[in-house]
Amino acid sequence: MNQRSRDPRKAPRNPSWYRQEAERVRQRAATITADDQLRDSYLCLAREYERLAAILERGSPDHNTDPRR
Repeated sequence: MNQRSRDPRKAPRNPSWYRQEAERVRQRAATITADDQLRDSYLCLAREYERLAAILERGSPDHNTDPRR
């Protein structure tokens, strides 16, 4: 069974969608036993989904005042 997620370009700006995706890829990572690099890639993707959810929860930062830019 293929559990492909929806197209992220059409994803709602809803943090819960990104948190669900993070959980889905963490579960996928848990099934990877033979390839450490692939498992780590899934875990990195999960962290990025969590980061996106956090950004959406606090609102879009103003690019002019973001100190990382």
